[in-house]
Amino acid sequence: MKKFLIIVSLMVIGEQSYGQEPRDFQVKDLFEQHNVLSAAISPDSKYAAIVIERPKKEANIFSYRGVSYRKDIWLLDLESTMIRKILDGQLDSSSFWNPVWAPDSKKMALLSTKGEDNIKAYVFNIDSNDFIEVSDRGVNLMTKTYQGESGLNDPYLWVDAENLVVSLLSQGKSYNTFQMDYLPLETITRDWNHAKYNTASTASLLDTDSLYQYRTDENAQLVKFNVVNRELTLLDRGYFRHVLLSPQKEALFVVKRKGGKRLGDIDLITSAWNFYHQAGIIDVNRGASYFIGVDTLDAYASVGRQLHFWGKDGNYMITRNSARQYTGYIDVKQLLFKEFPKIFSAVEVYEGEIYLKSSEGWVQFDSETAKTLVSDPPSQVFQRPKIDGRMLAVNSDSSIILVEIRDGLGRHIKLLKREKEEIVVSYNEWIKEITPYKKELISFEDEKGIERQALLINPNSKESKGLVVNCYPGTIIGTRALQRDYRHSENFLNPLILASKGYHVLLPTIDTESTDEFFEYPGFVVPATQAALKKKNLHPEKVAIMGLSHGGYLVYAMLTQVNLFKSAIAIAGYGNHLSFYGNFDVRYRYTENPFENVGRLRASESGAGSFGVPPFNNQEKYLKNSPVMYTQNIETPLMIIQGDKDFVSIEQGEEIFTHLYRQGKKARFVRFWGEGHNINAPKNIERMWNEIFTWLNHTLN
Repeated sequence: MKKFLIIVSLMVIGEQSYGQEPRDFQVKDLFEQHNVLSAAISPDSKYAAIVIERPKKEANIFSYRGVSYRKDIWLLDLESTMIRKILDGQLDSSSFWNPVWAPDSKKMALLSTKGEDNIKAYVFNIDSNDFIEVSDRGVNLMTKTYQGESGLNDPYLWVDAENLVVSLLSQGKSYNTFQMDYLPLETITRDWNHAKYNTASTASLLDTDSLYQYRTDENAQLVKFNVVNRELTLLDRGYFRHVLLSPQKEALFVVKRKGGKRLGDIDLITSAWNFYHQAGIIDVNRGASYFIGVDTLDAYASVGRQLHFWGKDGNYMITRNSARQYTGYIDVKQLLFKEFPKIFSAVEVYEGEIYLKSSEGWVQFDSETAKTLVSDPPSQVFQRPKIDGRMLAVNSDSSIILVEIRDGLGRHIKLLKREKEEIVVSYNEWIKEITPYKKELISFEDEKGIERQALLINPNSKESKGLVVNCYPGTIIGTRALQRDYRHSENFLNPLILASKGYHVLLPTIDTESTDEFFEYPGFVVPATQAALKKKNLHPEKVAIMGLSHGGYLVYAMLTQVNLFKSAIAIAGYGNHLSFYGNFDVRYRYTENPFENVGRLRASESGAGSFGVPPFNNQEKYLKNSPVMYTQNIETPLMIIQGDKDFVSIEQGEEIFTHLYRQGKKARFVRFWGEGHNINAPKNIERMWNEIFTWLNHTLN
C-alpha cells in the first residue's frame, strides 16, 4: 500500500490512541470519525475529487441539519495514487462539496459555505488553484441536474469547458436548511429587544387566504457563467426543479414551478410540495425559453433517481407525471406533449437508447417513428458493476472504480483499475483498538404468530447491567443486520455506547401495518423482549426501553399499555397528534409564511403511520392514538430528551412531562437549547450520555 505525506497526515488523525490494550467503544469515538462522502472522476480519468468530512472534534460549527461545516475536497492522482487536500475548510470553518468536473478535466464546479453567509457556487482550477465565485447569490439546492453527487445538491452543469449553467436564488435568499441555522436566533435577538425597548413594532401577520408559496421564488434565476471572462448571462427567471442538458449540448430541458395550490382545495396532503409545474426548453446559446402546458409533471427529485430523460438525438424528452408514471413524451421540435399507447412505470437508458417498462415487460422507444417497439433490451442495460463495499465513483467506461471498504482495521478507499486492486487511502485506523461486540439474532413470534427476528448486541463484560430495548417502528431485522459494524458509526445514539457500559441492546422487528399502530407496538416489542430475557437469562427487573423520533412516540405508547419495563427514555418523540399537527415548525416560525411548511400535516394525513385523514374530519382517531391521553396508565420512570430547535416541537415533551408531574409520577426532562431532532454538538452528546447512564443506574438498580 502506497502512503504519502498527506495520507500520513490523514491517517495520524485517525490513529490517535487512548491506549495499546483492546478497549470498549467510547462516546468520544463518535467525534473521531472521518467520513468519505462522495467522489468524482475527471473526464480524462486522471484524477478523482474526493469529499471527506472531518471528524467532529475538528469542527467549530455544528448545524442542525442539511449543511455540514466539515467537508473538504481532496485530489487523488489515479496514476501515482498520490493524494492532496486542495480545499481545506478547517482554516475558516468553511465546507466544500459536490465537485463536478468540467469537460477539460482542469477545473471543477463546487459548493461552499465560505464566508458563512450563504451556500454559493464556485469554480476551482486544479493547476492554478484559482478559486472563483460564480455569483454573490445563493444557489438553489432544490434544482437537480444529475451531474453531481448521485443527484444530490447539484444545481449546476457544464455545457462545455468554459460555460457553466447555475440555478440561483433571488438576491439575499438562502437555502432553507442553511437559513434555519441562523434566522430564529437573529429574529429573536433583534425583535425581542425591539419590544423590550419600544424601538419598533414586531408584529408579524399571517393570512390563510394566501396561495401556497413555500419555496417559490419568482426572482430566482437560471444563468450561464463564462469561466474565462467571468460573465453571467441570464437564461430565464423562476424556481427551477430540474435542468437537463441535451446530448447535443444546445438545449436545456427544465421543470419550474408555476405557483402553489390552495391547501383548502386538496382533500389529502400526500406531498410536502404542493405546486403546479411547467416544462420547458431553453436554448443555451440564445437564452430563448419555450414553455409547454404540462402541469402534471413529477417534480419531486429523489436522491440519485433521475425522472426525465433526453433521447439521444435531442428531439424528444421522456417525462414522468405526478402519478409517477411515464405516459408520454415531449416533442421538442413541435413543443407538444404526445401520449404513449400505454402507461410505463420505469425507464432505463443504454447508449442513448430509451427502454420503457410496462406490466407486460420492456420495450424500446424509437425516436424516428415515435413508437414503442417490442424488443429485448441489451443485457448491459440492467448490469451494474459488482463490487464489495460502497461505490464512490466510476468513470465513463467503468474501467476505473473507487470503492470504500470498512473492516476491523478501519476504513479504506480502494482503487479498481484495469482488473487491479489497490488500497490508496486508509483512515479511522484507531477502530482496530476496539474489541468487536458479539451480535446475534433472537427469534420471536409476534402477536399474530408470525416468526420475527431481533438483533441483540452483547456487552464484552461478563456481568450484564441489564437489557435496553431500542425501538423504531418499521424496523425489519434479518441476517444482514449481523454484518453491520457499529464501530464505524458517528450516530449520537450508537448502541455500542450502551454495550460498552455492560448493557445488552436489543433492536426488534416492528412491522406495523394499520393506521392504529399505537396499539400494535406491544405485539412486537413485548415478545421480542421476553425472548431476549429468556435466551440470555437476564433479570426481568433490569430492562429498559428507548427510542428516537417515531421511536420516542413508540416509547410513550408502550408505557401507556404495558408495565414490562423498569425504565424508559424517549428522545424527540411526539405525544399529542392534535398539537403536533397544528404547531408551526420552530425552524420556520420566524419566516414570512411558516404555515406553508406542511411536512407535519403530510406526515399526519398520509405519511408512515399516518391516519389517512386530517384531524378536523376525524378528531377521535388522532386522540385515540395520542399517548398524552393515557398518561394515567404510565408507571415506568420516564426520561424525556429533546432540543428546542426540533421540528417535533419541544412542547410535545413538555405535555407528557406536565401530565406526569401533575400526577406525581417519576419523570426527568433533559432539554438541550439550540439542538434539533438529533443531538449534534459533542459537549451535548457527552452530557446526554452522562444523563442516560445516571438515569439507568438509578432506575434499574
